Amino acid sequence: LRATMATHKPIKVGKYNGPHIRQALDDVLIEHLVDELQWPEDNTLTDVRLVLGFLSCAVAALSHFYPVPFPENVPVLVLCVALYALFGGALQLLAWWCHPDAVLIIRAGEGAPRGGNAVVVSTTMPYCSPDYTVCVALKDRPAVQAKLAQPVNTFIDENGVLDRSAFLRFVDSAVLVFSKQKAE
Repeated sequence: LRATMATHKPIKVGKYNGPHIRQALDDVLIEHLVDELQWPEDNTLTDVRLVLGFLSCAVAALSHFYPVPFPENVPVLVLCVALYALFGGALQLLAWWCHPDAVLIIRAGEGAPRGGNAVVVSTTMPYCSPDYTVCVALKDRPAVQAKLAQPVNTFIDENGVLDRSAFLRFVDSAVLVFSKQKAE
């Protein structure tokens, strides 16, 4: 683990840019869990969102380039608008209800933590708050979870450089708390 950590370039973020800080921390968290700890990533939700987005774009293109002139293509336009609204609504519902703060979903099976269960890793960093929160929870039983928060200034120095090892210790402690709680 130390050999792989030494090969990473330092990450510099704007100290007062909360979304940039959260994105940088999320990227390091995902890289650590997937690449270094070898947790298998589940891309099903992302794939569904991509398909819905592609279908929305295809319907929009069809409404613009349908070969029949305007007055005769009104039924096609109405259908396209309805389908576009349906696909857009489905995307919005996915964003609201299917793991809204999830940055990583771990596929159930071999390689998954603690007995091969599906796991959701989510993060939050509220607006104007210095606290970055990591939550590791079972996908099918969200009550079994570990949630740890820490101020971002423990990971980012005064120059805006991310202390990767300090952040990974924080992530590993959340994983350890999750592993112990699940065992109870």
